[in-house]
Amino acid sequence: MSMKDYKSILDDITCDNCEGRYCILKQILLHTHHPDARIMVQIKCVDKFKYEESEKEGKDIGWSEAFNRWVDGGYAAAFATTYNEDLSFTKIYKATMDVVRKPKN
Repeated sequence: MSMKDYKSILDDITCDNCEGRYCILKQILLHTHHPDARIMVQIKCVDKFKYEESEKEGKDIGWSEAFNRWVDGGYAAAFATTYNEDLSFTKIYKATMDVVRKPKN
């Protein structure tokens, strides 16, 4: 993966709350070993999922619980089928949620 592609992925998955300001997460990721893009996007998906689940429950469910729910609820498997490196994080997350939350016939 080129540095340009790597920076583009970082722009997509970081800075939700930075609003154009300095983003410490992005800086850390830029200066460390470049992890696989798919892994980074899935971590961001779990982060968003954790936030949504915590909002529903009115308390922080924590990373361990979020990860367990992600796997046990079928979201990890759905992510595996919906991941596409040409899609933005937002589109991947929505597609993953749509697969799992699709009404059963």
